[in-house]
Amino acid sequence: MNKKIYTEYLNYNTASNILHAFDFSKYIALPLNALITINFYDDEDAYKKFQKIRELYSGWIRAKRKRSGKTSYPNAWVYVFENPHSNIHVHWAINIEEEFIFDFYIKLEKWIKIHVGEIRNRQLDVRRVNIYEDKVLANYLAKGVNPFASKKLHLERYRKYQGFVKGPRAGVARCLGKNARKLADFKPKRDRSKWAVMHPELMNGHTRPTGWNLHIAKSNSKRSKRTTHGFHGSANFKGPVLYRSLCVNRSVPA
Repeated sequence: MNKKIYTEYLNYNTASNILHAFDFSKYIALPLNALITINFYDDEDAYKKFQKIRELYSGWIRAKRKRSGKTSYPNAWVYVFENPHSNIHVHWAINIEEEFIFDFYIKLEKWIKIHVGEIRNRQLDVRRVNIYEDKVLANYLAKGVNPFASKKLHLERYRKYQGFVKGPRAGVARCLGKNARKLADFKPKRDRSKWAVMHPELMNGHTRPTGWNLHIAKSNSKRSKRTTHGFHGSANFKGPVLYRSLCVNRSVPA
């Protein structure tokens, strides 16, 4: 297997970039509030096809916002490919307005039919991300990290082997990346909870965990992932399903 084409794990820098991107997305008021999972099954050209879908989405959302009279702003996203049991799929977390979700789902099904093939059962899954629990998702997306890095990032309880992946294994939008964070002087330990004060409107529509308050959030931000990012619960992300492809050749979500 060509090591230049295939990778077996997320490395430390990539996994760390994913974790910090989630924190920074809220800091700049662009929280990753939806998770899309697309199954490519055994398609080795999954990355190229996903790249095309991502390009179509970028143009579509830009035009959608312009027609709606919204101010143009960066397109925030994070993606991770996984291939356990020879079932390659991508998890794609994005920032999108609630009123655009349904239209986006319909577009996704059309794009998948064109660039991937017919819609199969459960090929497409869209879930809402609770802003208070997005770090559970961040840790979940980083679960394919290598053993050494998982210890350094305190992700041992999340780590799970995700197989070989052809092409880029993960990516972070430029607006959430290392350079953007550096320009904003963003320090994760210091700033990851500031969003609640800077952008309190982001809390609207999200279920607040019992006992959550800003003082506790600030205190937790200074502590280790061992006690704060796992929420002492499941290591799997279980956000509410918004849309899911349920049958072959379905064109409109049920």
